[in-house]
Amino acid sequence: MLPSVRVAIAIVGFLLSGCVLERPLFYMADIRIDADEQVCFSIPSGKSWHKGISYRLWMSRIFSHDTASRVWASSYYGNNAFRVKAGECLPFDYTFHEGRYSISFTTTESDEASECQGERIPLQSRKEWYRDFTLSRNEQGHLQLILDR
Repeated sequence: MLPSVRVAIAIVGFLLSGCVLERPLFYMADIRIDADEQVCFSIPSGKSWHKGISYRLWMSRIFSHDTASRVWASSYYGNNAFRVKAGECLPFDYTFHEGRYSISFTTTESDEASECQGERIPLQSRKEWYRDFTLSRNEQGHLQLILDR
């Protein structure tokens, strides 16, 4: 094979792999229902690259598809800073009912003020977490979680 053809194949291969090399827009959050029927959303604990990392939580949001509106949101800036590890339930003040929801939250691996430049979220380790789900009641009346893919 000619050297110019090899170079062309290498360049095309590199260009086609560009979308694989880019970070995902959203990471998949974990959701579960605890024994006391409380909804818990968290950073997945099963991934090896999440273990032992303490994440700085910046904001979280709950959206109801049934009412087509955001039903709860909170930000954790300044003195309201909050850190969470993979598998730990994120704080929120909302009572879920049957229906279809989306949750999202923003984290970084660092919370140093020099990186934040006031209230700006550092982009280097920023991760946007997201998940769609439906809540319903089973025949026994217990809350049931159905994860959308």
